[in-house]
Amino acid sequence: MKPFSPNAPLMTLIVESTGTTDPESLLAKFHPIMKEMGFGHFQKQESWLYSASRAGKSLFRAEDNVFAELKGNSLMINVEGESIFGTRSIERLLQQIKRRYESTLDCNVRIEGPDYSAALIGNLVFTAIPILLGSFIAIGIARFGFNEELPNNPTLLVYILAGAIATRTRFWINQRKKNRPVWFGALTLFLIPLGILAIIILLVGAIKLLA
Repeated sequence: MKPFSPNAPLMTLIVESTGTTDPESLLAKFHPIMKEMGFGHFQKQESWLYSASRAGKSLFRAEDNVFAELKGNSLMINVEGESIFGTRSIERLLQQIKRRYESTLDCNVRIEGPDYSAALIGNLVFTAIPILLGSFIAIGIARFGFNEELPNNPTLLVYILAGAIATRTRFWINQRKKNRPVWFGALTLFLIPLGILAIIILLVGAIKLLA
């Protein structure tokens, strides 16, 4: 079984070194290939992990974020920030990268996926569960701890939950770019609903003092 993570990719481009091509050459080629494809904002998280991004081509498409990770003799390239409905666009982008690697280096290149189970379980364990747990605790506090000061219907918290889940891909991309551990990101997601509740309580208290 593959290890689950909040960054479990739907599809992965695997570039394997052969002949005179060493693994470091595969990673070094990532920058010029992605630059040729219009990517910028190159970042080096570790000596073995690089990222590149480019703005979306339409108003309704978020920017593309591509990560290249060296594992042994292979370079693993994947696109983050896409939902399970973005398989076609991910495959199209990985195919373009694949052709460029094949035309410039002596290497074997293949695409694995889509791995829907790993992506869905990763989203559930590291994103949905922390947010839901924090939301349920916040709703419980709002209902039973402040039933006279806060409304019994926690509609606002439901919208907060939906918004947090909707933006989770961008959240985990930023966490990975900043080299933050997974537990830190999950704890942050857990605390979001509690933080919003604390702000509401403070606002309600301030309004009552001013009234």
